[in-house]
Amino acid sequence: MKGKRNGKKQTKEELLQKEVEKLRQRIYLLEKGKELRLSSHEDIIFRSISENVMLQDVNGVILWGNKAAAASVNLTPEELIGKLCYDVFHGLKERYPFCPLIGTRQNGEISEGEVQSKNGRWWLIRGYPIKGKNGEVIGMIEIASDITERKKMEIEREWAHRMESIGILCRGIAHDFNNILTAVLGNISLAMQIANPQDEVYEKLIDAEKATLMLKNLTQQLMAISKGREPIKEVVSLKGLLIDACSFSLSGSSAKVKYSIPDDLWSIECDPGQISQVISNIAINANQSMQSGGEIEVAACNVKMPPKNSLSLPEGNYVMFSIKDGGVGIPEEILPKIFDPYFTTKKGGSGLGLTVAYSIVKKHCGAIKVESQVGKGTKVEVYLPSTGVIARTDGAQRQQPSKGCGRILVMDDEKIVQRTAATILKYCGYEVECVSSGEEMLSKYKLAMESHNPFEAVIMDLTVSGGMGAIEAIGHLLKIDPDAKAIISSGYIDNQVVINFKKYGFKSSISKPYGIEEIAEVLSNVINDKGQEKSKKD
Repeated sequence: MKGKRNGKKQTKEELLQKEVEKLRQRIYLLEKGKELRLSSHEDIIFRSISENVMLQDVNGVILWGNKAAAASVNLTPEELIGKLCYDVFHGLKERYPFCPLIGTRQNGEISEGEVQSKNGRWWLIRGYPIKGKNGEVIGMIEIASDITERKKMEIEREWAHRMESIGILCRGIAHDFNNILTAVLGNISLAMQIANPQDEVYEKLIDAEKATLMLKNLTQQLMAISKGREPIKEVVSLKGLLIDACSFSLSGSSAKVKYSIPDDLWSIECDPGQISQVISNIAINANQSMQSGGEIEVAACNVKMPPKNSLSLPEGNYVMFSIKDGGVGIPEEILPKIFDPYFTTKKGGSGLGLTVAYSIVKKHCGAIKVESQVGKGTKVEVYLPSTGVIARTDGAQRQQPSKGCGRILVMDDEKIVQRTAATILKYCGYEVECVSSGEEMLSKYKLAMESHNPFEAVIMDLTVSGGMGAIEAIGHLLKIDPDAKAIISSGYIDNQVVINFKKYGFKSSISKPYGIEEIAEVLSNVINDKGQEKSKKD
């Protein structure tokens, strides 16, 4: 539609507003029980525009609707007539509580608001009252503009801002938690070296170690929430991840879990925290789909993927795990949407659980397959590349920590970490001194060199509260001793300095929390100049 007003072109919205105003002035109630009508001119105008236009009585009965309004609910304009607006557009038995037309009917004024229809699309609704001879509201004109894309962008911006704030909080919590867990895991692993495996206390220590490693995975999930980081991979047993993640995420639920996992399951190279998050998200969805409880089947198997396959995966060895529920199932028409960001059928759901799972699996070069039947349940299969080697079982022989000698300098601003590291390293045969900042470390290291009693290696914390951290300190240290053997340690497992330690002048890295075997192996490799192609991600 085009037109001019005072020599200026009128916008589409201005012309539409003008036609609506003319319609409101002309329409009146002919007689009680008779319909409100549009002239042929008005009918042509409103049928041709892209916005949804409907004429309703005060009870929400649709008296007329254009093609756009009818098409938005897969009906013809003729099929719209006589239907209740809140039924056909929202699937409700009474008027939608946030409908702007409620205000139009009650106040007799133009109203406006945003609503979401039952198909998930967002609409900007404008309601215009139609008044009778005595000024009473006898009907309403509704004009709805599809604002789904705009709303989606607004929600994404809001969510990104919220996730940024949550991410900062999660990273801080995870870092502090990892420092505490270093003391817990370090002392448990040391106690297990001292205790007799035949003693009853040894079994208690194994349980305590398992619980601590579950908490370690939880902190890795908190790190993953902070940002969509790349996986930090290590070779692990999927069986342990499946059982631990399902047990943790389904704790307290009425669902029963049935495991079917073979002993000869291959190991996988993955980021254990991220894959635990995938398992948890799928398990939580399975549990929520069974409102009255039921059984969740968790299975896994080895798969040799052929060159041509339906999942479009490269040929090779894979491990597949599946989580199957007996819940309500997913309708076929929405199955393709389940991985879309913010898509959810659950009240109060974020619509991100499966989106995050899909993203993580793709970053691991794997695939997700979903099968579902309404009323029978859903089965989710996840395929991950495998080493093709049988994973080490829980009953495998525990390795003895590497023993050594010489002086080690530990720089960490947490006293509890200092004490734990010192106790562990002394057990391994080293002499240990501890400092709380980069300034103290540099002073002590320089003094040791001058007194011809140098340190064999330095373990440096990435960040130090109120002092010099590892990144700044390493530059000064290498000026004092270009051959210094420095190891960076941090609770921020996804920090680029920890991952790419060589680039910054470190010989190796170790992530908190760590046990006696991990720290002893890293130290032994560094002191004996063994190649450190990767950091120790534990």
